[in-house]
Amino acid sequence: MFKLSKYKLVSYLFIILGLLVIAGVVYVIISYASDLINAIVNFVTSSDYSKLQQCGVTPPSQFYKLQAEFATMILPALYIGLPALLAIVSALMFLAGFYFHRGKMEDDSRKSEELERQMVHKIVQKMETEKTASPPPRIMPPPPRPQIRPAEPEAPVEEEPEEEMPQPKIPPKKKK
Repeated sequence: MFKLSKYKLVSYLFIILGLLVIAGVVYVIISYASDLINAIVNFVTSSDYSKLQQCGVTPPSQFYKLQAEFATMILPALYIGLPALLAIVSALMFLAGFYFHRGKMEDDSRKSEELERQMVHKIVQKMETEKTASPPPRIMPPPPRPQIRPAEPEAPVEEEPEEEMPQPKIPPKKKK
């Protein structure tokens, strides 16, 4: 059965939250752009060239709305909103990756512990089956010792003195 750790679940939640933020921004941009295009189309279709030449231009109500929102909504969104939005989406995706990695490490450690437990269990079972299946080992007496005759004293032989090699110096280990 598929089992999610809490860290992977948090990771997936951050990814969903990031996708929701992206979808919301795309919706706002598309709706605003469609408003702008509709205003332009209404202006061009309601005012023919003869009116434009006579300076009798009558802009639609959407132009007044866009003119009012330009300084309060469009410019701040371009200069402040987009970088802030990119920072928010980046932070959400970073958190998603962080928690996904943490969950993966937790799953890997759990799997390795499980494998280690299974190996120890199999070794114990194997030792128990070998212990019951084989008879106890027989203890053999130690072999008899050979008798050694005392050696006759020999004349002392002079040995040449060996040259001693200087010992290499080992530097002491530094403590960290």
